[in-house]
Amino acid sequence: MSNTITVNLDDLDKLVKKGEDIVMSPDAEKALLQLLDLKDKIELAYDEAKLRIEKAALKQDAHFKSVQGDYIKAGYRVFGAKYIVDASLASKISPELIKTKVTHSPDSKAIDGFMEDHKNLPQGISLRDRKPQITLKRLEGWDE
Repeated sequence: MSNTITVNLDDLDKLVKKGEDIVMSPDAEKALLQLLDLKDKIELAYDEAKLRIEKAALKQDAHFKSVQGDYIKAGYRVFGAKYIVDASLASKISPELIKTKVTHSPDSKAIDGFMEDHKNLPQGISLRDRKPQITLKRLEGWDE
């Protein structure tokens, strides 16, 4: 992989506009393939940059939490639950150390069938917003 990525914004704009014609034009499909290739390369570079930031930051400070420049803040944190309960041993764990919850899980196939028959979601069910999380963010003062 090359260490340099060059993006001509005029060419990128042309590729994006050609994408509107994908159903009608093989050229548009090629343009979208070029965009997908560029996207993959940028994602690889982005992931590599995050790994390098992590490695360098932890080398300087084993308890690193974040670093901030003028326009970017890189945060280092964990996601998800800190501990896991082994369900097979739950009855042997002191009750003050665990919370017992009853959960209701939607049956997607059954709900899809309901939606097909009734054209709307059943009462008490809503569509979950499943957007990805970003770990790098622009700070105030950033100007395009």
